[in-house]
Amino acid sequence: MWFRRRNPRIAARQGAGIAQLLGGFVTWTVLVSCAAGLALADGRSPGLEDEGLPPNLSAAPVFKPYLERMVRMSPTFRSQCKRLGAASSVRVQLRLEDPQRRPSFRARTVLERDQGVVVAAHIFLYPSPDAVELIAHEIEHVLEQLDGVDLEAQVGSGSVWKREDGAFETRRATEAGLRVPREMKDRSKASRNSR
Repeated sequence: MWFRRRNPRIAARQGAGIAQLLGGFVTWTVLVSCAAGLALADGRSPGLEDEGLPPNLSAAPVFKPYLERMVRMSPTFRSQCKRLGAASSVRVQLRLEDPQRRPSFRARTVLERDQGVVVAAHIFLYPSPDAVELIAHEIEHVLEQLDGVDLEAQVGSGSVWKREDGAFETRRATEAGLRVPREMKDRSKASRNSR
């Protein structure tokens, strides 16, 4: 038993203390539950922002597991997310590519500009074993534009080239796309070895 019956005053004080403790716990539980409920009502998944995904990055449901793993396991991707989050006026959407479209590329990004300033980036791709690489690669292209990189002026420099279809490719995006899956693989291997 929690309190003695021999001395009613001590029992009453102990009971009041326990009630106060339980009241505080119940209040804390309600607050946490309300916060999670508000996140759901706001259309967000609870915990995504806590894990480092910025609020201006949205994704088709099929890509959310990729993003969650990437932000958890890759310092490079967390850095990309931090940079995207700092550009809060830019919306970035990961979207499924139209299955009827037969592009010559594995992923593409379409930028929307308002008076020359990037306001949105739509990244189109198919779910694939290369999705992690492609997501990191395309997000790096968005960051290049936020950094003001003039791709046309840098063609032929060895760091930017123009493909036959008119699209630009960069060494920076290629390296970011390769680095993220490598970091994830290394982290996965390290966690298996530590068991």
